[in-house]
Amino acid sequence: MTFSELRAKDAKLGAIAPEVDKLLPALVQGDPMTASASVLSHLVASLESLKCGYLLLAEAGNFYGANVILRVFLEHLLKATAIFLDFAAQRNNLAENYLRLAECEARAYLKALEYAGFDENAIAGSPLFPLLTKGKTLSKNEAEMLENPFRYKALIKKIQDELGSGADSFLLKVLPNYSELSGFVHGGPSTSLITSQLRSELEQKLLQDAELVVGCFYSTKRYLLMLAASLRPELEDDRDRLSAAIDDLNS
Repeated sequence: MTFSELRAKDAKLGAIAPEVDKLLPALVQGDPMTASASVLSHLVASLESLKCGYLLLAEAGNFYGANVILRVFLEHLLKATAIFLDFAAQRNNLAENYLRLAECEARAYLKALEYAGFDENAIAGSPLFPLLTKGKTLSKNEAEMLENPFRYKALIKKIQDELGSGADSFLLKVLPNYSELSGFVHGGPSTSLITSQLRSELEQKLLQDAELVVGCFYSTKRYLLMLAASLRPELEDDRDRLSAAIDDLNS
């Protein structure tokens, strides 16, 4: 497959239920699963942005930048998968905890300001500013309890527990890349080693990972359609068309 062929498949898949991430939250207002629908819609929209960014960088041959995006994409993917599995089991806890991570982020922001010697009023224009009060009242133990389910190992265990042996193929796609790419995000020395080893194969590796990104994104978008179709039967056709198109991409 070439980048042009992958772009054509991406366009075909993207034309199916393009607004589902905006549609779903409105369908579940007041439902016990509102948090799961809201969080999954947010994560799918974020994954789509990362997918678009990855494809642009990969086509341009920007190996380092593409791998930074890929690592972030995979982290979003693990969270979205775990939250969907929680929803499928008629639970909403993980999604509700995810929403409260904003308080943890505000707490960390306050700590950073404190270490740097800045007054919090200096960042009054920050989107996190309204949450600073909650960040102040959140204890270290409370923050850790909220953050722990979203750590790498906890997400993997969640997916393994929910999927059993079916988790093997999914995690095999994600985990080697996730671990290998940490250096790209954190400026580690392993990046030069990886780049030098793949020097003659960089274009092929970028294309291979682009196929992974496109396939994983639409598999995650299918989660949203499954949720939406359970509430709106007229969306079942879109769900089935997307599943068939994904099968075609994988073949």
